Amino acid sequence: MGLHRRQAAAMLLVLVTSYLAVRTSPGDAGVSEWWLASGIGACAMVISPRRHVPVLFLLVAVLTWAGNHLGGRAAATGPWLGLGNAVESYVIALLLTHNWSRSATLQSWADLRRYFIVVALGSAAPALMSVGLSLSMLDRSLPVIAAWVFINHLGCNLVLMLMVARRPPTPQPAPAEVLGHVAFLVAATAITYAPSNQQSVAFLLTPVVVWAGSRFPSRWAVLELIALGGLITAFAQAGIGPFEVLSADATLVSVLAGMQSFMATNVLIALMFATGLALERERGLAMVAHQREVEAATSAALEREREANVRMQSMDRAKNELISTISHELRTPLTSIVGYVELLEDDANLGSERRADLLGRVSRNADRLLALAKDVLRIAAVDEREFMPDKQLIDLRDCVLAAQDAAVVPASRHDELKITVEVPNRPVPAFVDAQEIERVVFNFVSNAIKFTPGAGSVRVWLATLGATARISVEDSGLGIPQDDQKRIFERFFRTDVARQNAVPGTGLGLSIARSIAEAHGGTVGFISHEGEGSTFWVDLPIALGTPAR
Repeated sequence: MGLHRRQAAAMLLVLVTSYLAVRTSPGDAGVSEWWLASGIGACAMVISPRRHVPVLFLLVAVLTWAGNHLGGRAAATGPWLGLGNAVESYVIALLLTHNWSRSATLQSWADLRRYFIVVALGSAAPALMSVGLSLSMLDRSLPVIAAWVFINHLGCNLVLMLMVARRPPTPQPAPAEVLGHVAFLVAATAITYAPSNQQSVAFLLTPVVVWAGSRFPSRWAVLELIALGGLITAFAQAGIGPFEVLSADATLVSVLAGMQSFMATNVLIALMFATGLALERERGLAMVAHQREVEAATSAALEREREANVRMQSMDRAKNELISTISHELRTPLTSIVGYVELLEDDANLGSERRADLLGRVSRNADRLLALAKDVLRIAAVDEREFMPDKQLIDLRDCVLAAQDAAVVPASRHDELKITVEVPNRPVPAFVDAQEIERVVFNFVSNAIKFTPGAGSVRVWLATLGATARISVEDSGLGIPQDDQKRIFERFFRTDVARQNAVPGTGLGLSIARSIAEAHGGTVGFISHEGEGSTFWVDLPIALGTPAR
């Protein structure tokens, strides 16, 4: 239901309930048994924006006056009673919503205290108005009038404002609990209104009210309290049960011990019990949530520890593989160098061509050792964050051509392995360390040669993509298995293909290439299909608008 429809329905109820309250009031008392109109008006104001409140205030005053007049009350008292009811509704709504800055809540003991005080203050307004009227129109004791009106309005307002006060959520009651509650209500009512029972027996209904207020949604509890009040009133008017209808000669004691006081007391007890139970429930839920958070944090810590152990084990394996690989990589060229040197020393009559060949082999193996040492030193520099490229403005075409020239193709494969290089016709300027970029391209080309056994091709090309230069190396070799691709740039990692085909290497080249690219503000990437070949590339920013030297 929309806001305007709810406001209209509330105003209609204000008129109807004020009329019925006057019509059903004791004939000689001049004061109604129950007065719901003010509470309904307060509920309408609480759920409405502040700009609607002046209109609602006026409507409550006019409609309660109209209800009093239609119900037969003296015309002279109507406007004053209407004004008193409007003030009562406004005071309750104003204080419960903190001047309409927040919703009315009942979620803590502080909220509950404020609720009682606010409703009591609002209920005092019509009591004071009735006292003023009684001075000139009613022949009755002032304390009795004030107590009667105040307790009447207090009990009704405490019940009705539960409709709009936000309370802690209550679990949906099970059907068995609902049936048990109804059975207990019927039994308590039957005992209370059994013949010859005294007024004290009426408090058997209190546990029923507490049960409804603490276990059932607010609307259920409010409807049950209204129904219970109507039932008690009907029995009282019929002269049945521990309560009686107040008359014009009622004393202050009879008013304070009447059914209005009984209902107000029950509501107070129910709200205190329900609030305490709800807070205890929330505290229990918070403790459970905290325990779950602790368990989740513990599980996460254990999982991190497990992952750390896995990483440590992986690092141990990588270290062992590195030691084994480096040992092999050192032993092979050293053995060759030692062998070639011995040949040179033992045979003084070697021809110049043979001697030059042996010396060339010694030089190549020495270069291999030097490259391995540089790789290890580069990894150490990256770990210590000491790697700082010496950037200068250069033409990337030169880096591509120099790296291609440095890549050595075994003499036995000159006829079966085809290497092509493609570069643009125009310079591609970039601020980079030329030697480091050549190293990246050299690593890519060397890998392409090593992983392309037999007849095949290696293609190296440089292209520009907007403000980015891409150097790519494509081969038609063995490719990389799908399961190994996510680890291909990890240091010391060697694929199953490399191990199965006895491809030499330390597993450092691609890791070094990535660190060089990132130091230049670039990236590396690849695509590969096992058995079909791979393409590796490095992307570097172009120095736009600057001619390369």
